[in-house]
Amino acid sequence: MQSPYPHLFRPGRIGRMEIRNRIVMSPMGTNYASDTGGVTERMIRHYAERARGGTGLIIVENTTVQYPQGRGAVAHNRIDRDEFIPGLNRLAEAIQRYGAKAAIQINHVGALTASHLCGGEPVGPSDVPVAPGRPTPRPLSVDEIQEIVRCFAAAAVRAVRAGFDGVEIHGAHGYLISQFLSSYTNHRTDGYGGGLEGRARFALEVIAAVRQAVGRGFPLWMRINGDDFVEGGNTREEYKALARMLAQAGLDALHISAAFPAAHHKQIEPMRFPQGWKLYLAEGIRGVVNVPVLAASVIREPAFADEAIAAGKMDFAVLGRGLLADPEWANKAREGQAHRIRRCISCNVCSKSRSVDGIPIRCTVNPFLGREEVFDDFAPAPTPKRVLVVGGGPAGMEAAWAAARRGHRVVLCERGAELGGQMMLSSRPPGKEKILWLHDTLTRQLREAGVEVRLGVDVTPEYVAAQKPDAVIVATGGKPLRPPIQRLDDARVVTAWDVLSGKADVQGKTVAMIGAGLVACETALYLAARGNRVTMVEMLDRIAPDVEPTTRIDLLEELERAGVIGYAACRAKEVAEEGLACEFADGRPALFAADVIVLAAGAQAERSLADALASLDVPVYVVGDAAQPRRLVNAIYEGLLAGWQV
Repeated sequence: MQSPYPHLFRPGRIGRMEIRNRIVMSPMGTNYASDTGGVTERMIRHYAERARGGTGLIIVENTTVQYPQGRGAVAHNRIDRDEFIPGLNRLAEAIQRYGAKAAIQINHVGALTASHLCGGEPVGPSDVPVAPGRPTPRPLSVDEIQEIVRCFAAAAVRAVRAGFDGVEIHGAHGYLISQFLSSYTNHRTDGYGGGLEGRARFALEVIAAVRQAVGRGFPLWMRINGDDFVEGGNTREEYKALARMLAQAGLDALHISAAFPAAHHKQIEPMRFPQGWKLYLAEGIRGVVNVPVLAASVIREPAFADEAIAAGKMDFAVLGRGLLADPEWANKAREGQAHRIRRCISCNVCSKSRSVDGIPIRCTVNPFLGREEVFDDFAPAPTPKRVLVVGGGPAGMEAAWAAARRGHRVVLCERGAELGGQMMLSSRPPGKEKILWLHDTLTRQLREAGVEVRLGVDVTPEYVAAQKPDAVIVATGGKPLRPPIQRLDDARVVTAWDVLSGKADVQGKTVAMIGAGLVACETALYLAARGNRVTMVEMLDRIAPDVEPTTRIDLLEELERAGVIGYAACRAKEVAEEGLACEFADGRPALFAADVIVLAAGAQAERSLADALASLDVPVYVVGDAAQPRRLVNAIYEGLLAGWQV
């Protein structure tokens, strides 16, 4: 069968390495390594799933060449000692078993770490932090620089011995080589600093040492930024010049990404960034070098990637989060089943789970991620049951699909006129349209699994008893939390849910918002886009306290652009005649004039049905916000788990 995407599925080549298609898996940290930095069975399974899914080239995540100095995470892959070769060999062979090529990214984090991880002071080219709030590194001596060059070369030799088909040197994203390349962090006055040639010296020495160590024919390339996107950092034009230097030094390809840590939201983009938005960086570099260019640019759809390759904007499409969301992305595209791809919605749960929570990487769209072994026995149930799922939000939709997949006869009841629950509300603010991709996926799954959907049904205990189910899954969601604020029953008070659903049509008004968490901030942007003047008050000590760091950077910038004003450490006390009366943490009173007051202070579980069913002689599973209001990722996973357990 001929693929509908001929350019994407045309074989490619990096040096002597032939690759079955132009789809590359980006090297993304997983926290799947052991505590000592070794390869684990979970890691092997993770990469093998993407290889089996049809990906052409798998680049294994950031692997440190020097330990502990080059370590940036608790569970950080290591390639600094020979003892790690056997595990890496098992990993490479697991990838190759399915026809993909296996490469590994070797790296030194430099200043992008913390003292408890690197065993002392972080190091860098100069005593300049990689971002505000990061530790100030100790400048490396020339002898130390030379030792790290040797570490890169030795690591590359271990990669060859482990059986990898290629090596990527990490020179992007504010890690050590990137710190030397960038004028933002490299203020040295010796031969490793100054102009472009001096700042490139360390990278060039690493390339030369690695090339000599692995031989002329072994595939070798480097990942670099196309723009640092920070004031005082390297520009697009400077990276074009650097790309020429690096390519001429003996590389077989260049992998183009972008952004220094202070602009992390332009490296791991939140939801509002459109597909391919930074492809112009790779295209510009491709025009000045004579080696293939791999491009990372929020690629989500095969048609987009195919067109970009055909137009000469890149040679290989690099997918990161897209392959976390659906390891079968490549196979589905090749077989003309692109509509069945579970598209990444850029919620950045993966980034938060790994870098903030310090747990193995997680995914909202794909709750199987990192849990493949747990759900290995996702097989038909020995005895099919009648399962009633109450609530058509994300938890209920996933639960119904999972139960039906196990062979149960499933009925899904939803009180409203459509499925989706709060997903539909969360898709309304500007830049949140990708949430509808998840809604489409969940809806398609229900249809394919044969779930009977009943809309407009208000389920009561009597209704449940009449259905005679063998099990009930309650996914009735949550309801707005009403804090102890005087006169909250005033007619001017509406909830964020009222606003986003259209029940409260607010336009051209002065609005005071109680709360400044994620829901409040996104509702404020929705209101601002409709011509309202919005002020938010948040009792905690900062705006958007519940938002993961990468998305928060972008969200705060969007709020500023929209003219939304936020006050932290400020508690709403009373709905007054003139507006919202508040009090700051230091006791100062404040009054914010308002025509409309929007309540967005959180949610509480809607458990009335679950509690009423306690007396029935039938197993009841409570999932999602009906159990405890949290995030979409929790709702989807709990729905899957309940459907699997029934």
